[in-house]
Amino acid sequence: MYILTNKTTFSTFGTEIVFLGEGETRVELIRNEKNNSPEYGKDISLGFVAGSIDKEIGRLKAAGVTAIPGPF
Repeated sequence: MYILTNKTTFSTFGTEIVFLGEGETRVELIRNEKNNSPEYGKDISLGFVAGSIDKEIGRLKAAGVTAIPGPF
């Protein structure tokens, strides 16, 4: 089991963002005090660093990913 011990927190305009972990792998948790009923599937996202957004979009589309909402 891996325990996330390193924590970085930001708060602004009713939104709290917490990064757990260290190095390249981190879990980002976002809490908005005005949204107490998250819609699972709609309110969950995946983010990653890419050297070129255009190349990464092309790679994901070639792998069969069909929906890549922005903003970019």
